[in-house]
Amino acid sequence: MLKKRLMALGIAVVFTLSSLTTTVFAADFKKPAAAARITVKVMSPGKNNGKGNVKNYKFTDCYDVNWALNAIEKLAGKGIIGGIGNGKYAPRNNVTHVEAFAMVMRLTGDNKKADSMGKIVHPFYIGIIPNWGYGYVFMAIEKGILLPEELKGFDPNKPAKRHEIAKYIIRAMGKTKEALKHMDKDLDFKDGKAVPDKSVGYVYLVNKLNIMIGNEKNMFKPMEPVTRAEMAVLLDRAEGIFELPDTENRKNGVVFVSADVDDNEITVKVKGSTVTYDVLENAQVYRDGSFETIEDLVKGDVLQLTLNDGKDVIFIEVLEDAKNDNDKKVTEVSFRTVSDSNLPDVLKDEIGDMKSKESYAAYEYDGYIYLVAAMGRQRTGGYDIDIEKVYKIEDDDEYTIKAVVDTDEPSSRSNVTQAITYPYSVVKFKSFDRIEEVIFVDEDEYELDSVEIEELDEITIVEGKIYGLVSSSKTIRIEKPNGSKVKYTIPSAAEIIVNGDDAKFSDLEEGMSVEIEITDGKVTKITAEDTGEDKISFTEVDYDDLPSRLKDQVDYLKLNKNYKAYEYNNYIYLIATMGKKNSEDNKISIDDVYRIENGNKYTIKAVVDTETPSSARGSNSVYPYSIVRFKNFNGIDTVRFVDEDNNKLSETKITKLNEIVTVEGIISAISSGSKAIRVKKSDGKTVTLTIPANAEITVNGDEDASFSDFEVGMEVKAEIIDDKVTEVIAEDNETEITGTLIGINISKTKKITLEVDGTTKTYTVDSDVKIIIDDKTERLEDLKISDKLTLKFTNGILAEIEKE
Repeated sequence: MLKKRLMALGIAVVFTLSSLTTTVFAADFKKPAAAARITVKVMSPGKNNGKGNVKNYKFTDCYDVNWALNAIEKLAGKGIIGGIGNGKYAPRNNVTHVEAFAMVMRLTGDNKKADSMGKIVHPFYIGIIPNWGYGYVFMAIEKGILLPEELKGFDPNKPAKRHEIAKYIIRAMGKTKEALKHMDKDLDFKDGKAVPDKSVGYVYLVNKLNIMIGNEKNMFKPMEPVTRAEMAVLLDRAEGIFELPDTENRKNGVVFVSADVDDNEITVKVKGSTVTYDVLENAQVYRDGSFETIEDLVKGDVLQLTLNDGKDVIFIEVLEDAKNDNDKKVTEVSFRTVSDSNLPDVLKDEIGDMKSKESYAAYEYDGYIYLVAAMGRQRTGGYDIDIEKVYKIEDDDEYTIKAVVDTDEPSSRSNVTQAITYPYSVVKFKSFDRIEEVIFVDEDEYELDSVEIEELDEITIVEGKIYGLVSSSKTIRIEKPNGSKVKYTIPSAAEIIVNGDDAKFSDLEEGMSVEIEITDGKVTKITAEDTGEDKISFTEVDYDDLPSRLKDQVDYLKLNKNYKAYEYNNYIYLIATMGKKNSEDNKISIDDVYRIENGNKYTIKAVVDTETPSSARGSNSVYPYSIVRFKNFNGIDTVRFVDEDNNKLSETKITKLNEIVTVEGIISAISSGSKAIRVKKSDGKTVTLTIPANAEITVNGDEDASFSDFEVGMEVKAEIIDDKVTEVIAEDNETEITGTLIGINISKTKKITLEVDGTTKTYTVDSDVKIIIDDKTERLEDLKISDKLTLKFTNGILAEIEKE
């Protein structure tokens, strides 16, 4: 149906050749590169019996820039670039700054927000007003594509230079930090010294990524403009390098299942779910530099879909061709399902580490290949996962294993247990040589994961700390360094060594560091030692004796259960809190502090004791906490809080507290999008402050105020700790001016003119300005020339006029 419609368009000229060959332009797009050729496909034979497809190009003025033709058509199909009207693209016109912003934001998916902003001007913007695209300039500032220090004299309507385009692309792709690392690089271009200092890192990175490169003379020409054709090629290259996020209009990694040509529909797999999309009649499929139709798609092709606002497909790019196993020998592999009780201990450890999230793995152990598929943590029973089929695919004397996985989820009407479950499936088959990888797929051949086989040594070492012992069953419970917990049954033949001496199971103690040796799935040796723990002398600290910086932390932490460590004034402070309780019988205390040596670093262990009454309730809320401190020393890595049974409560790094920095002044601009305010200080300098969501905000005495309560002109005081704004106090800035009325304008825009200290000043009087005459509210028209007036301003805005 789609092809019939295309033919019905009455295309006047049909190329009979599948491609034409022409001279390709060099990297700077200015001169032909010697002996360079490029093939531009205007007709693709496709995969539908060689019928092919005639490409109906979107623009009629791009044939003489054939080196950019595919990029222009591809990005136009995706809605990233647009024409200038009448089917024209104007490929040789220079790209302006605002055009560049629009193009990169359509690529990154930020265009919708920009388009919705109308003619709003960013409060930090001081450049020339754009002819169009106010929202794109606004968002460029918000997203850090255009920096505040670059705004002086900025003209968005002028052509952007090559070094500027380099900055815009790298910043838009989220690589600013990486570019800043290379600001001192010596560029390899002959004209590298011509690149502005603040652009060096960006030019270095954009060149390293092969997005922008030099010409045949190794010149970058940083100050030259970029044409619209060149910009299309640059964005096409950038899209091929960076992983762009999914948006409402872009879906990545979609796997093609089938197409209904008559109804213009495609069915795909999106993150494991089957979805059917309508495809617009003129939608193109782009694959490896040529254009096709949906008939040419092959099951298993990995796609990027571009959707319109109605969720119809307007463009399809094939990111990865379907893996074709038709020419390879495929053999089903006989396997056995392995129950949990029959798993080797070493494999139980691996599954214990991976089963909490969806994951897939393959292991070789004792002559067998074990395949593991885990569904992850589920909130109820009724979930199931099974490896149903296993195949080996031979290709040039190497093998790929394909495991077909089936999953089941409970329906809304299912009667299931409410316990947390971790469904997983394990199968095994005899190992053989030359297995390159294992691919896990679902029943629709959608690839779930691909992994390499990990060899599990016959002798496995497990290290950790003993946190439990069961004498009757000779079971030892171990917490590994990553926090995961395992248990082992110790055979009577196992060798046990404690503190360097031969020992027996009863000599093991909780808290000991331990090394377990497992051979062929059985524990053969245990080596345990008392941990090198040294008690640290510490002091309990009352709240009233805390520095103000620590009081602030305690006031915040005590509201919930917390375990924190801070460095302040050469002391380490440990804080343990219980949160809100309703009885004073709830108590918490840090009873002991130890230093545990780990190589050249130390772990601090704080033993916490809590008392919780069984039934006592009180009428008042309490917030129990405990604070201790000790002298700081070098090499502290982490702080671990444990209970009296050595169970870990929390593990944290030490936070270094700095002194409070205060900024005071007048709010001169507000950016709601980035939650930032610009403050003009008394010395005339301005500073921009980003206000975090957890900062305390007080406005006109209201401690429950929010960012939206700030107004330009307010007096403000901000406290900054560790480079973060923690508190902002703002008050209306009330000012007065007294003068003599010498003029009144009561036309559409009402104004008054005053003589103030020998100077004439005119003020606009809005409808909400109060006019007070003899303590009564009157009209502006009731004022008379020569009246003595006092004008009252709130945050720089006229609020009241009072006749003296």
